[in-house]
Amino acid sequence: MKKIVNFMVVLFLLCPLYGYSSEEGISNVVDAFSLSIKEKDKSKFLSLFVEKGVSWIGVFSEEEYQGLNKNSEGQGNVPGKLFHGSPEQFIDWVVGLEGDPREEFENIKIFTDGNVASVYFEYKFYLNGDLQNWGDESWLLVKSEAGWKIQAVNFSYTSGN
Repeated sequence: MKKIVNFMVVLFLLCPLYGYSSEEGISNVVDAFSLSIKEKDKSKFLSLFVEKGVSWIGVFSEEEYQGLNKNSEGQGNVPGKLFHGSPEQFIDWVVGLEGDPREEFENIKIFTDGNVASVYFEYKFYLNGDLQNWGDESWLLVKSEAGWKIQAVNFSYTSGN
Protein backbone atom coordinates (compact mmCIF):
# COMPACT_ATOMS: atom_id res chain seq x y z
CA MET A 1 0.00 0.00 0.00
CA LYS A 2 2.83 2.38 0.87
CA LYS A 3 4.38 1.80 -2.58
CA ILE A 4 1.10 2.74 -4.26
CA VAL A 5 0.79 5.91 -2.18
CA ASN A 6 4.41 6.87 -2.98
CA PHE A 7 3.80 6.19 -6.68
CA MET A 8 0.66 8.35 -6.64
CA VAL A 9 2.54 11.18 -4.91
CA VAL A 10 5.29 11.07 -7.55
CA LEU A 11 2.69 11.13 -10.35
CA PHE A 12 0.88 14.01 -8.68
CA LEU A 13 4.12 15.98 -8.42
CA LEU A 14 5.08 15.29 -12.05
CA CYS A 15 1.72 16.30 -13.55
CA PRO A 16 2.31 20.06 -13.26
CA LEU A 17 5.72 19.66 -14.88
CA TYR A 18 4.23 17.76 -17.78
CA GLY A 19 1.48 20.33 -18.22
CA TYR A 20 4.03 23.12 -18.12
CA SER A 21 6.15 21.58 -20.87
CA SER A 22 3.00 21.03 -22.97
CA GLU A 23 1.98 24.65 -22.52
CA GLU A 24 5.53 25.77 -23.25
CA GLY A 25 5.49 23.76 -26.50
CA ILE A 26 2.18 25.33 -27.47
CA SER A 27 3.49 28.80 -26.61
CA ASN A 28 6.41 28.08 -28.94
CA VAL A 29 3.92 27.41 -31.76
CA VAL A 30 2.18 30.73 -31.03
CA ASP A 31 5.54 32.54 -31.09
CA ALA A 32 6.63 30.78 -34.30
CA PHE A 33 3.32 31.69 -35.96
CA SER A 34 3.86 35.37 -35.17
CA LEU A 35 7.56 35.31 -36.15
CA SER A 36 6.92 33.58 -39.47
CA ILE A 37 4.43 36.33 -40.37
CA LYS A 38 6.91 39.04 -39.45
CA GLU A 39 9.68 37.31 -41.42
CA LYS A 40 7.33 36.34 -44.29
CA ASP A 41 8.65 32.78 -43.92
CA LYS A 42 6.22 30.52 -45.78
CA SER A 43 7.96 27.22 -45.04
CA LYS A 44 8.21 27.94 -41.29
CA PHE A 45 4.56 29.03 -41.22
CA LEU A 46 3.27 25.95 -43.05
CA SER A 47 5.35 23.63 -40.84
CA LEU A 48 3.15 24.67 -37.88
CA PHE A 49 0.12 22.85 -39.33
CA VAL A 50 -0.87 19.19 -39.40
CA GLU A 51 -1.43 19.37 -43.15
CA LYS A 52 -2.39 21.82 -45.89
CA GLY A 53 -6.12 21.08 -45.71
CA VAL A 54 -6.75 22.22 -42.12
CA SER A 55 -9.90 24.13 -41.29
CA TRP A 56 -9.42 27.93 -41.60
CA ILE A 57 -12.63 29.89 -41.04
CA GLY A 58 -13.14 33.58 -40.45
CA VAL A 59 -16.29 35.24 -39.15
CA PHE A 60 -16.97 38.89 -39.88
CA SER A 61 -17.86 40.82 -36.73
CA GLU A 62 -21.42 42.10 -36.77
CA GLU A 63 -20.17 45.64 -37.39
CA GLU A 64 -17.98 44.50 -40.27
CA TYR A 65 -20.71 42.31 -41.77
CA GLN A 66 -23.29 45.11 -41.72
CA GLY A 67 -20.79 47.45 -43.40
CA LEU A 68 -20.05 44.90 -46.12
CA ASN A 69 -23.75 44.37 -46.78
CA LYS A 70 -24.40 48.10 -46.91
CA ASN A 71 -21.56 48.60 -49.41
CA SER A 72 -22.82 45.68 -51.55
CA GLU A 73 -26.49 46.73 -51.79
CA GLY A 74 -27.82 46.52 -55.32
CA GLN A 75 -24.67 44.78 -56.60
CA GLY A 76 -25.99 41.24 -56.18
CA ASN A 77 -22.86 39.96 -54.46
CA VAL A 78 -23.61 40.28 -50.76
CA PRO A 79 -20.89 38.38 -48.88
CA GLY A 80 -21.67 35.72 -46.30
CA LYS A 81 -20.82 36.16 -42.64
CA LEU A 82 -18.32 33.27 -42.77
CA PHE A 83 -15.34 33.05 -45.06
CA HIS A 84 -12.97 30.15 -45.67
CA GLY A 85 -9.30 30.11 -46.42
CA SER A 86 -6.21 28.07 -45.79
CA PRO A 87 -2.84 28.55 -44.11
CA GLU A 88 -1.22 28.62 -47.54
CA GLN A 89 -3.56 31.32 -48.87
CA PHE A 90 -2.95 33.42 -45.78
CA ILE A 91 0.85 33.19 -45.82
CA ASP A 92 0.94 33.79 -49.59
CA TRP A 93 -1.04 36.98 -48.98
CA VAL A 94 1.36 37.99 -46.18
CA VAL A 95 4.45 37.30 -48.31
CA GLY A 96 3.00 39.41 -51.12
CA LEU A 97 2.37 42.45 -48.91
CA GLU A 98 4.41 45.57 -49.50
CA GLY A 99 5.93 46.52 -46.16
CA ASP A 100 6.26 44.98 -42.74
CA PRO A 101 3.42 42.79 -41.41
CA ARG A 102 3.11 41.99 -37.72
CA GLU A 103 0.52 40.07 -35.73
CA GLU A 104 0.28 40.50 -31.97
CA PHE A 105 -1.48 38.17 -29.55
CA GLU A 106 -2.89 39.13 -26.14
CA ASN A 107 -4.75 37.33 -23.34
CA ILE A 108 -3.59 33.90 -24.52
CA LYS A 109 -5.42 31.01 -22.86
CA ILE A 110 -4.17 27.45 -23.33
CA PHE A 111 -6.17 24.33 -22.44
CA THR A 112 -4.49 20.94 -22.85
CA ASP A 113 -4.29 17.39 -21.59
CA GLY A 114 -0.84 17.00 -23.17
CA ASN A 115 -2.15 15.43 -26.39
CA VAL A 116 -4.83 17.78 -27.66
CA ALA A 117 -5.12 21.49 -26.97
CA SER A 118 -7.10 24.59 -27.66
CA VAL A 119 -5.68 28.10 -27.65
CA TYR A 120 -7.81 31.23 -27.45
CA PHE A 121 -6.50 34.79 -27.75
CA GLU A 122 -7.12 38.29 -29.04
CA TYR A 123 -5.13 39.28 -32.12
CA LYS A 124 -4.18 42.50 -33.87
CA PHE A 125 -2.71 42.55 -37.37
CA TYR A 126 -0.48 45.48 -38.34
CA LEU A 127 1.07 46.54 -41.61
CA ASN A 128 3.89 49.09 -41.44
CA GLY A 129 2.82 49.87 -37.88
CA ASP A 130 -0.81 50.62 -38.84
CA LEU A 131 -3.56 48.49 -37.33
CA GLN A 132 -5.33 46.69 -40.21
CA ASN A 133 -7.68 44.28 -38.47
CA TRP A 134 -8.34 42.60 -35.13
CA GLY A 135 -10.53 40.07 -33.39
CA ASP A 136 -10.47 36.90 -31.35
CA GLU A 137 -8.92 33.68 -32.57
CA SER A 138 -8.99 30.05 -31.51
CA TRP A 139 -6.87 27.11 -32.59
CA LEU A 140 -7.17 23.38 -32.11
CA LEU A 141 -3.83 21.60 -31.84
CA VAL A 142 -2.69 18.00 -31.66
CA LYS A 143 0.62 16.67 -30.43
CA SER A 144 2.24 14.64 -33.20
CA GLU A 145 5.56 12.84 -33.33
CA ALA A 146 6.99 16.13 -34.62
CA GLY A 147 5.50 18.18 -31.77
CA TRP A 148 2.45 20.43 -31.51
CA LYS A 149 0.64 21.10 -34.80
CA ILE A 150 -2.34 23.35 -35.57
CA GLN A 151 -5.35 21.41 -36.87
CA ALA A 152 -7.95 24.22 -37.07
CA VAL A 153 -8.05 28.02 -37.00
CA ASN A 154 -11.19 30.08 -36.34
CA PHE A 155 -11.16 33.86 -36.01
CA SER A 156 -13.39 36.88 -35.90
CA TYR A 157 -12.55 39.80 -38.15
CA THR A 158 -13.00 43.56 -37.85
CA SER A 159 -11.05 45.89 -40.13
CA GLY A 160 -9.59 49.24 -39.30
CA ASN A 161 -11.20 50.81 -42.38
